Amino acid sequence: MKPYLIGIAGPSCAGKSYLSAHLARHLDAAMLNLDSYYADLDHLSLAQRAHFNFDAPESLDSPLLIEHVRQLSRGDAIEKPIYDFKNHSRTGRTERLEARPFILIEGLFALYWEEIRAVQET
Repeated sequence: MKPYLIGIAGPSCAGKSYLSAHLARHLDAAMLNLDSYYADLDHLSLAQRAHFNFDAPESLDSPLLIEHVRQLSRGDAIEKPIYDFKNHSRTGRTERLEARPFILIEGLFALYWEEIRAVQET
């Protein structure tokens, strides 16, 4: 059976993470939070990274995010990146995320990309 995708979007401090964690426990859901998909800013100095606008869709690695949503919707596992917020860069490590009956996509722009919204329809 194809997993059911649930997008949880909203502004900072709106309770997205709390709601997502609660739903994940009760629905046997995989949690895909957008915080893991911020672009790697290693090519910038730490000072430049600190002034980067993280509240814009362009701050996220949307091609990787969209591909991971597609893979999970097919029932495939992914290697979700681990982001280091202190250094504003990816750690180089990943976390294996198995597909589940429900896939929660949580974050400010969870419903922003048409490609993600269209995955459920295919």
